[in-house]
Amino acid sequence: LTNVYMTPSIRSYIIYIFISFLAIISFPLIQKHPFTIHTSNLPPIRLYQLLLLFIILIPSFTILIPKSPLISIIPLPALHYTLSLIFLLFTAPHLVLTHLLIQTISLPLFLLLFYPLPPINTTLQNTKF
Repeated sequence: LTNVYMTPSIRSYIIYIFISFLAIISFPLIQKHPFTIHTSNLPPIRLYQLLLLFIILIPSFTILIPKSPLISIIPLPALHYTLSLIFLLFTAPHLVLTHLLIQTISLPLFLLLFYPLPPINTTLQNTKF
């Protein structure tokens, strides 16, 4: 049983932390104060909103899949430029300009930083003390 959760991957530890955090937070909320969402007062969902949602979800999940850190950086511009579109829809031009500038500057820096890194190792190594 210990070999299942004790892995040398930091990614698995982060997943365990997030799952336990969600369980600790959501269990008391669901058990003591059940909540309902009233959708009668909400406006209808438009096609461009669904399109932006899918454009955000696809890069979010494709960042997690590759084994190379360099390849996992490639979907970041699609995610950030789509967030800039959302800021533009909410009429926040200062956020759009800031976000576009930071993304445009940070992507080449990330590529230069992650280029010399080796691929992510997913094999288990037995260490003896």
